[in-house]
Amino acid sequence: MATMCFYKITSASQFQNAKQKIFCGLFSLAALILSNNYIAQNYSYKLISTKDGLPSSTITGITKDKNGIIWIGTEKGLCYISNGKIQQFKGLPDEGILSVFASSDGSLWIGYGEKSFLVRIKNGKIKSFAKQKKAAKNGSVLSFHEHNKHIYLAQNDGITVISPEGKFKPLTNKIVSDTMMSYWTVDFFTKDNKVYATSVIRGVNEVVIRDKDVVFKNVYTGEFLYGSTCLDNNLILTFDPDAKLFNADKFLRKQVQTPIKKVSSRLPSMFITDKNKNVFGACYNFNYGIHGLIKLDKNFTEELILPENIPGQELFYDKANNEIYFGTGFGVYIVNASLYSKSFAVKKELTERPIISSYPEKNGVIALTEGGLLYFDAMNTIQKQISVDELRKFANNLQVKQRNSLFNLKVNSWTEATFNGLHCDDLKFINNKWFVLSTIGFFIVNKKFEIEDFIPIPSSHLNYTKNDELLFDQYKLSLICLKNKPKRELLYDCFRQDKLVLKHVMGIEKFGQKNAIITESQGVYIYDRKALHPTKLKGLNSDVYRSTSFQNKYLVISTVNGEILFYDSEHNFKLVKTIKKSQFYNESIIDLKGNGNYLVFITSKRIFIWDGNILKSYNDYQNGVENFHRVNLNEKALVIYSPKSIIRLDLSKLQKEIDKKIVFNVTNQFTKTNEPVFNTSNQFLSKNKNITLHFLSFNELNTDVLKGYYRINRNDWIEIEPSGKIYLQNLDFGNTKIEFKINDLRTGKTTWQHNYNIEFPAPLYLHGFSLFIYFLLFLGGIVFLTRYFVLQSKKKEIEKLTFKNRFNELQMEALQSQMNPHFVFNALNSVQRYILDIDQERALSFLNQFSILIRRVLDYSDTKLISIEEELEFIQLYLSIENQRFQGTLSIQQEVDCDELIMIPPLLIQPLIENAIIYGLKSELGEIFISISIKQEEKSLRIKIKNEINSEVIKNHTFQSKSTEIIQKRLALYDTNATLTTTIKDSFYTATILLPITDK
Repeated sequence: MATMCFYKITSASQFQNAKQKIFCGLFSLAALILSNNYIAQNYSYKLISTKDGLPSSTITGITKDKNGIIWIGTEKGLCYISNGKIQQFKGLPDEGILSVFASSDGSLWIGYGEKSFLVRIKNGKIKSFAKQKKAAKNGSVLSFHEHNKHIYLAQNDGITVISPEGKFKPLTNKIVSDTMMSYWTVDFFTKDNKVYATSVIRGVNEVVIRDKDVVFKNVYTGEFLYGSTCLDNNLILTFDPDAKLFNADKFLRKQVQTPIKKVSSRLPSMFITDKNKNVFGACYNFNYGIHGLIKLDKNFTEELILPENIPGQELFYDKANNEIYFGTGFGVYIVNASLYSKSFAVKKELTERPIISSYPEKNGVIALTEGGLLYFDAMNTIQKQISVDELRKFANNLQVKQRNSLFNLKVNSWTEATFNGLHCDDLKFINNKWFVLSTIGFFIVNKKFEIEDFIPIPSSHLNYTKNDELLFDQYKLSLICLKNKPKRELLYDCFRQDKLVLKHVMGIEKFGQKNAIITESQGVYIYDRKALHPTKLKGLNSDVYRSTSFQNKYLVISTVNGEILFYDSEHNFKLVKTIKKSQFYNESIIDLKGNGNYLVFITSKRIFIWDGNILKSYNDYQNGVENFHRVNLNEKALVIYSPKSIIRLDLSKLQKEIDKKIVFNVTNQFTKTNEPVFNTSNQFLSKNKNITLHFLSFNELNTDVLKGYYRINRNDWIEIEPSGKIYLQNLDFGNTKIEFKINDLRTGKTTWQHNYNIEFPAPLYLHGFSLFIYFLLFLGGIVFLTRYFVLQSKKKEIEKLTFKNRFNELQMEALQSQMNPHFVFNALNSVQRYILDIDQERALSFLNQFSILIRRVLDYSDTKLISIEEELEFIQLYLSIENQRFQGTLSIQQEVDCDELIMIPPLLIQPLIENAIIYGLKSELGEIFISISIKQEEKSLRIKIKNEINSEVIKNHTFQSKSTEIIQKRLALYDTNATLTTTIKDSFYTATILLPITDK
């Protein structure tokens, strides 16, 4: 659908021109804005533009046919995506495309302005509907809609419905007023098997299809209505500039037409709905400069997907790949709707208590809050929950007053106040069961969200003081010791034998099959779960912040000073790697977690993922993670959570989509300050000619496996030093190209390669602005004089060409007029014979066919080209008349093997057939046999007319009729390479026309 401008203009044609001018004016400004703003990476996307093969970056239509091919309409032509490459489609009108649509019958429809109107491509054949004048007068085709195999066209001044039989039913509703405001049908939606049209001026109308026409049944009248969509019983209408939500049933029945709420102020003019029933809108608010791609969730809460400096013109949803195609003035943004970070907000059912812990679970997350345990699905809906009250009730039912605690201490002193003070503290997932830690003990919950057991701990041992903190964390350690079922004796042995004295335990995690990791502020303990013996890690000279395991082999520690240390468990926990803070943007690590495949850690701005070879980063999700402080992961997904919200990311899909670029820290040699890095454009901007590039990657972790190289301006490759630093001195003004690659020493193959440009602009004092201005004036004078003389010369040339073309046209018309009498004289003889024989019925039938024939001749006299299909129809009509005249003695053999939409000069074949009939009469062979053959060759069309004659006619006839001379002259005017040849062989006379086929 063509984007609407949001102010009054005087006509539909001005509307189209104004839209193009405004958008071109905005393009350069928006490009400047885009170059300095990053798009939030909540969704994975890629941009295709003219650099990738689009005819134009201004997108006017997007669709997908039944073969799975994506078609893209632009201002300068149609293209399609095949095997990942953009291919241009030729053979369509040059006028700018305004819309494209793939219907259920396999047709591809292309909408144009009033002149070309509409084109259909089906089974490789192109058919134009420009002759549907009444429908074309409704104006440009802005968008399409299909319902019950009917095709609906939204147009400037009305709509047109195309029936399954191909009949056009236009409805014109242009308003004639002081403003001359056009109708502007902008969209359709379907509700309860009824189609409704929305328009800028006439509001909402039900489209009623009758036998011969289409009418509107008004539902709502209101000005400046720009878009609509209906999902279930939710109707969204976009006014200027607000999109509002209505109850669809009450609105369409005219019961309640007041909005439920406002859902957006960005003026979304196109909507699509994904398979999860999220609504996406393309916004183009020129008045306020607020654009972008938005998403409305099931609660119709707005989220900005692509930023407001990208004006949206087209929107298409590819359900098979769950991708959104967002057409703009910069190209097409392809957004993968399945690869977005899902935010799970705490709901009121949880009494808005803070989140304590979270884990990924299938397509959702498990969240522990101070109010209880909950399971959110992918739609952000609470599917299961266990509240604190349920935990409290379960503990009471176990009659814990009659049981012993883990420490063999009586708990008879527990009162109702003990249970009433219960609140949750932590969550662990062990042996496919959830362990909810609370102030009075821990609860064991199975996958069905059923509480299986409760193990009490005396409240006197759970105070959060430095001295008592040990007991609580020992209790968490005891959970690691559990096998299949909780064994209180084993837990008791843990406490009785360990006797650890730890002050600030920050976490305990399973490590391998036999060990556990205890993270304490001043060290890390390796706990042998079989021997129940803890050993402090040696050689650690810094306070510990976080620790985790990776690949069931490495103990990974994050220190307070920002280092990441790797200890190899297979070599007695020997330190094997050290990564400095500077190699991660000098950002502090907030948390890290590892599993058998990935190591994940978060900073205040990004996620880092390492698979053992290359470090990859996922930037700017949820506008940063400064409020998120913990991460958990399993083999399929990870979650990042804060007390207020949770982000879940699919790990396998994220691994394919995240930014794979190796990032550099650019340091100025003189000022020692960081310079800006524009990774989105692969461009560095340097203010000095001497800089240092710091190669940031996990290459340093695997120097025995991976090796990095770089080269400048395509010179020889140079190995990157172990420090990762590259020193560039005396840069030339302008751009310097630097390439990087990483080779796998085991295979000898390059695993990663990328190019960057370093721009070192010349200082102002070297620009020479004054000389430049004089040079421009001098150059401008030369250009002006040259242009003047060139224009004068072209003007004379154009006058000559105009005179010559007009002469050719007059000559063509004169030649065609010479042919017309041929059709009259022969036919009148037959009419005269029927009248003399008093055969009224045959005379009337003959006159009817003859009148149709004459009408076709008159129509074609003003037409330069007609299709093969139309020429053959005319020949069939002519032969029908002649066959009556000669009482069925004509025998016609016809063979057509070509595209019937190919255009040729009119009345080209008929004179040759007429000659064949004349020669057949002279042959006196009784039956007149004529063979008509039309075949399409590689770049030409061969038309062959063949008839049988006797030898006596051959001796006495020259075979050069007046019509043959006319055809030869017409062919010379049509194309200098077009020919007509005649041959006589074995009593057969053959006339052959060879026409070149062009793209015209």
